[in-house]
Amino acid sequence: MNKNEPTGIITELLSSLKNTVSEKIDNPLLFPFILAWVAWNYKFLLVLFSNEKITKKLEMIDQLYSCDWATQIWICKITYWVAIPLASAAIFILVFPLISALALWIWLKWITFRNNLILESRGKQVLSRERSNKILTDIANTENELEDAYIKIEDLNDTISQQDSEITRLGSASDGEDTTPNRIKMSQAARIVLTESDTPLTIDEIYDKIISNNLFTFGAKDPKGILRSTIRKECVDKNLKGSRKTRYFVELPNGKYTLKQIHNQNYNIQNE
Repeated sequence: MNKNEPTGIITELLSSLKNTVSEKIDNPLLFPFILAWVAWNYKFLLVLFSNEKITKKLEMIDQLYSCDWATQIWICKITYWVAIPLASAAIFILVFPLISALALWIWLKWITFRNNLILESRGKQVLSRERSNKILTDIANTENELEDAYIKIEDLNDTISQQDSEITRLGSASDGEDTTPNRIKMSQAARIVLTESDTPLTIDEIYDKIISNNLFTFGAKDPKGILRSTIRKECVDKNLKGSRKTRYFVELPNGKYTLKQIHNQNYNIQNE
């Protein structure tokens, strides 16, 4: 027989015992059960570790567990040593998380209330998540409504421009002048300006060149906003509400605009 076999067997037994004890300790019911057992049987521990003789200790223990409702002392002992501590531990495990959650909820409510008082004293107020989401939704809806309004205004401006051109044509026809109507649209005017420009332009620069060259007559109170909305709806990689199928423009990172054709040509030259 190998001399190392007894040592190996002892090592395996100790390892198995260690794993078993570790599993028991990790059991969530064990610690609450021990606390409950000590709480219900602390008198038993005092008697057990007292300086009395063993016979006296046994008599005192029997007196501790002499229940009026139990016919046998062992029934009372099992009740106090097992049943009641086990039930107390189970209640603790089930109820304590609820109490902790309630305490955390009350604490968070108090923190929110205190912060609101502080901010109200400074003329400010904390917005709840629901209120913040509602404000963001209202802003998004307002932006969509503005986009729709810009589209309608753009269409009305085109209609007005065409009617003005028609009136001018009819007046010129009566005077014997050239009757060729000017039916250029806002987007076409912007494309003409960017075609003649050597560099990308901002909305303000595009607008100024359209006005200076008399390419289009704006009838809105916010002509630059209408122009910006019109160009952005025809920009590459812009999926806005009311965007056009045909895309002519490119919005650069610096906020300026150029034509898609010119942008593609510059990109190809840089990559050659």
